[in-house]
Amino acid sequence: MELQITQNTDNSLLGRQELQLRIAHDGVATPKRMEVRKEVAKQMKAKAELVIIDHLRNRYGRSETTGYAKVYADMPTLKTIETRPILARHGLAGDVVPAAKAGKEKPPVKTKSEEKAPAEADTEAEPAEADTDKDAEVDDADAKTPAKAAAKATAEDK
Repeated sequence: MELQITQNTDNSLLGRQELQLRIAHDGVATPKRMEVRKEVAKQMKAKAELVIIDHLRNRYGRSETTGYAKVYADMPTLKTIETRPILARHGLAGDVVPAAKAGKEKPPVKTKSEEKAPAEADTEAEPAEADTDKDAEVDDADAKTPAKAAAKATAEDK
């Protein structure tokens, strides 16, 4: 596996370096994410746990893979910026503190029996009666056409 960094951008606002990668892997399978992570850490002289491989893409029939990696300056920055699925993919999701939802609490979940109040139970009976009125209207509408009225009458006679 021959890893080449084609572009290195320093993103000081997010405290990381963003890398475009080109990996040549002649005669072997596409390299695993963790193998690429270790190789990027070795070339960038950083710790492997501070390297995030965003994506690796290869084209069918080619022994060349392109990718995008991020090398963070420190672990707290990495954990606040990266999403939970990405952290889980890299084995770092153990003790993540969600920054945006830290102060919010979810309301308790209601069961179906708690959702229906006694007043609502009475109103449910009325729509059933309304449905029968609609059925009667449909029958009246069907009876207005002579062919349907005759077919309906013969069906009722049998």
